[in-house]
Amino acid sequence: MKNYDFISHWHHYMEGMEQSPKEYYENLKELISENKLPKVNMKMFTLPAYGVFSFGRMYLKVTYAGIVFLICCAPYGKGMFVSYWHYNSVSWFRRFFRSIPIIGVGLENLFWSETLFKLDLKHMFQSVLHSLILKTLDKEVEDKGLRALSEYERRYKVYDLK
Repeated sequence: MKNYDFISHWHHYMEGMEQSPKEYYENLKELISENKLPKVNMKMFTLPAYGVFSFGRMYLKVTYAGIVFLICCAPYGKGMFVSYWHYNSVSWFRRFFRSIPIIGVGLENLFWSETLFKLDLKHMFQSVLHSLILKTLDKEVEDKGLRALSEYERRYKVYDLK
C-alpha cells in the first residue's frame, strides 16, 4: 500500500440490500456518464482477496488526472458492503525520488508540488464521485424500502497527507 497517497476512505454496510456488485457498478458508471465528468476512465476488474492464489473480488476503478477511486461492492452476511479508497496514483519515478535520503522530499516537492488548482481538482472530483456513489446507493435503498443513511454514515474519512 506504500505506492499510494491515500486521500480519503468511506465504507458502509447495508443490511437487507441484495444487489450484485456488477449491477451496482453498472448503475454507478451510468450515473457518472450522465454527469459528463471530463476525461474520467472507468474499469471493472478483479483483485485477489488475500493473495495471489485466493479468490478475487470485483472492483470499479474510476480515474481522473492521476486521482483514483477504487470502489468495492460486495455481498456480506444479510446485506451488502460498499466502500471506496480515494488516492493519488504515484509513479515509480516519483517513489524513487521519495526514497532518496535527506533531499528526496525536497526534490519531490520541487517537481510535484501541490498547486491550488491541483487541490481544487482533487476536491471537485472527490465531491462529485462521493455524491454519485451515495446517490447510486440511495436509489437502491429507496427501491427496497430500507433505512436511509444518516448524515454521519455519509461522511468519509480524510487522511493527513503530510
